[in-house]
Amino acid sequence: MGGNKNRASSRMIFRILIAVYFVYLDKQLIEGLVKKDSTMPTWLMILFILIFAGFAVWMVVYSIKQYKIMTQENENTDQKQITGAITEGTEQPGENTAAKVTEEKPEMNTEMQSEERKTTEEKIPGSEENEKTGS
Repeated sequence: MGGNKNRASSRMIFRILIAVYFVYLDKQLIEGLVKKDSTMPTWLMILFILIFAGFAVWMVVYSIKQYKIMTQENENTDQKQITGAITEGTEQPGENTAAKVTEEKPEMNTEMQSEERKTTEEKIPGSEENEKTGS
């Protein structure tokens, strides 16, 4: 039960660490852009800054959404297990045990029984062999 929540938390933390790393790369690129000590063209540095910033924001949003989905699934599973354990062997609210209909045994098909009797009565020992040989 708690394992899924731990897994969701660890995945979210890992994804956010990746996002933080991309923010760090952005910071380094911005410092290089301001100091003008990079050999990379300015437009390319700005492009990388935007890409890394966009990826960092997307990663944070994605990790939060996935965390919510995984914890909600975990809660639903836990709730079903708890509800199943509580209601197992007990009656539902508003249910009257005296009024419960007992399970009926399936009735035998009388047509099939009568057909079987007819075919059994019609069979005469050796009659099948006579039909095969044509006598």
